[in-house]
Amino acid sequence: MLYIVDETTNIIITDVDDNNKDLVKKLVSEYGLMQLMPDNKFMGNREMTRYELAFDLNNYLMLLESKIGDPKSPLRNRSSELSDLSSNHWANTAVINIVDKYKIMDGYPQNVFGGNQKLTRYEVSAL
Repeated sequence: MLYIVDETTNIIITDVDDNNKDLVKKLVSEYGLMQLMPDNKFMGNREMTRYELAFDLNNYLMLLESKIGDPKSPLRNRSSELSDLSSNHWANTAVINIVDKYKIMDGYPQNVFGGNQKLTRYEVSAL
């Protein structure tokens, strides 16, 4: 069990074992890189969707930017071609950044991001 207590948070995460609690605490509370799932669960063994990975990678890269500065690379506009990314989707900003600013992920040849698709280890290794 992991207890996160600070000025703004008083959370008990019941699904984190002792081997992973320090890492999860840093990722969730100290760095804000990953979000908890419903019912304050981390669900560390659960597969991730492409939307979730884009969201977490975007948080990580924004943290890096705050420490070392903006990479100042030219933006591309590939995300505007993704037919399945709506402007009101919860991961919209993250996907746009990951595709256009950081250029880490792309859509598929059919001009879709496939955000609900679970990632394979092959896809993650291609990042």
